[in-house]
Amino acid sequence: MAKLVTVKFIKAAAPYNVGDVAGFEASAAKAMIADGIAEAFKASKTKAVVEAEEKRVSVTFLRGAPPYNAGDVAGFAPLVAAQLVAEGKAILNANKGAEAASEVAPQIDAAQDIAENNVAEASAAEAEVAADDEPVAMEPDDDAEDGAPPVQGVTV
Repeated sequence: MAKLVTVKFIKAAAPYNVGDVAGFEASAAKAMIADGIAEAFKASKTKAVVEAEEKRVSVTFLRGAPPYNAGDVAGFAPLVAAQLVAEGKAILNANKGAEAASEVAPQIDAAQDIAENNVAEASAAEAEVAADDEPVAMEPDDDAEDGAPPVQGVTV
């Protein structure tokens, strides 16, 4: 595949609007620059982007976890990486971000405990509601006292 040249549009050219940034093969990019439609563009990383990349933790997946397959390598925030490792879905790759993920492992354990307690409480509440769920006989509304029209065609 040919190397792409990044350009920023200074005039609208379907389907691109003024200010859009896109990559093209060198010959197409040079033609657009020569025609005055676009200008060469070199993106500089902002401080926030650099910091976010530095905080990424690289993991290798041991088993499939959609959209990732076993053996795939991907970068995540330390908390997400630690959770993937705790669930046995991935292992940390040796990099400076691995330390950050190991630092948040206690937070993962605490979050999992809270989640397990919430699930247990929800299951108990559902069981209680299910026990109280007995079919209720509905009486047809013949008198229209509540403002709704009376039920038609039902005999009592």
